[in-house]
Amino acid sequence: MTETVKPDFSKAFVGRAKTRDYLLAPKHAKGQSKAKFFLNAGFDGEQWELLERALIDHARTHPVSRVSQGAFGVKYTIDGELVTPSGKRSRVRTVWMIPDTTLQLRLVTSYPL
Repeated sequence: MTETVKPDFSKAFVGRAKTRDYLLAPKHAKGQSKAKFFLNAGFDGEQWELLERALIDHARTHPVSRVSQGAFGVKYTIDGELVTPSGKRSRVRTVWMIPDTTLQLRLVTSYPL
């Protein structure tokens, strides 16, 4: 296998909808278990930007563990420790995608390992 080229995460996009309204939303149908994890780690919906920065830092500091071509673009999976406001270091997976339509690196999801 050839070496994976890691995308440039300096311009990665996460956004409020993905953090506050999904990963930090305990009433979200699909995100509630993720919200419980992230809220227990000290992140909160009022300061959702902290989670956004932590997820980008996570991606910048850990190697890509898997690359796959999906129907809408290339996905990059990254596993490693996430630094949290509570001081805990928890292992999480982040999945990023470069959509064929925009070519901007975006967070797909994140969850504890």
